[in-house]
Amino acid sequence: MNKSTALLTYGENTTTAEQIAEVVYGAATDGKGILRYVCGEDAKALYAQRLANGDEAFIAGMKQMFEAS
Repeated sequence: MNKSTALLTYGENTTTAEQIAEVVYGAATDGKGILRYVCGEDAKALYAQRLANGDEAFIAGMKQMFEAS
C-alpha cells in the first residue's frame, strides 16, 4: 500500500461515505452559506494541521507525501 492509499484507508477514525453524504446534504440544505464543512475525525485532524502550519506549508507537505508514494 502506498502512502496516499494509506492516508485514505488507514485508521479507525476514517470518515465513512455515509458521514460525508450527511454533511454534504446538510451543507446543501442548511442555507448558512458556509464555505467549508469539515467531516470526520481524520479531516478535522488534517484541517487543524493546515490551520496550525499555514496553507503553503500544508500544501507543500501534501505534495511531498503524494510524490513520495
